[in-house]
Amino acid sequence: MLSKIRSRSRRYILDLGDSSCRLFSSDLANFLAHDLVTRADNSVKRRLEAFALYDYLETIAAFEQRVINPSAERVARGFLDLPFKLRQAASWIYAEEANHSATEGDLRVQLTAATGVSFENRCPRAIEEFCQALHYLDPKVGLIVELAFAVVVEITISKALFYLPRDPLIHPVIRAFVMDHASDEAGHQLCFRALIKLVWSNLTAGERLLVGQAIPELTAALLEPDYRRIEAMLRGVGFSTSQAERIRRECLPANVVSRQMVSAARPVTNLFGKELGAFADLSVSNAFVAAGLLAS
Repeated sequence: MLSKIRSRSRRYILDLGDSSCRLFSSDLANFLAHDLVTRADNSVKRRLEAFALYDYLETIAAFEQRVINPSAERVARGFLDLPFKLRQAASWIYAEEANHSATEGDLRVQLTAATGVSFENRCPRAIEEFCQALHYLDPKVGLIVELAFAVVVEITISKALFYLPRDPLIHPVIRAFVMDHASDEAGHQLCFRALIKLVWSNLTAGERLLVGQAIPELTAALLEPDYRRIEAMLRGVGFSTSQAERIRRECLPANVVSRQMVSAARPVTNLFGKELGAFADLSVSNAFVAAGLLAS
């Protein structure tokens, strides 16, 4: 386990002098491929890519700081009765995630200095719902929900980590950072999966039910596009309100978003349904269906 977790400290210098390199992929932000965007001036397209990259860096850092690391810290400090080797692995994860979020912050500062792009810090909706859910749960169940949601976050952020390093058009520094991040996350996923499986095996049926019913809505909030944020990015580069709404609506129609969410949630539903056996309780599988993560 520990052999797959590597620690590094490296500063990535984002030189935007080469305008031929893209800053973000339309595979991850499909509004970048909309006709109104592709026909816009190169400066508009460049600025919109910068917004998309900034949003990605800020969002990932928020989940690292407010979901993954609090859970890793509690595991490392022995709040859950787990083997020392897993607690030690959680300590390494904490250090690496802190390094990731610090690097992401540094890249955002460089991006703002080079392009003028920035956002007011905002809390993703999934984190808001996560904090609300913990408030109403028994403390022990809350710790398990926190760990389970950290696993979900680790699994779902891997999409961007898969696409960006493999796109030769993306800026080489961005590709290098994401590739390094991805290599760390591979170890983190193994560790978190081992943690949740071990913890799950020791839960009562009632505790499993509470955790299994809490996770679907949190996962849906994590996977659903932030429509207001997308429209804000489009308005920020000069599109009118009506144009921003049109681009968002045409790129993210409800039926497409529904299919994408089911597809993106498949590793999560496989984990809970097949690996943990949570769907043996129909109320848990029904909760995933109701959240739009599983076909009925």
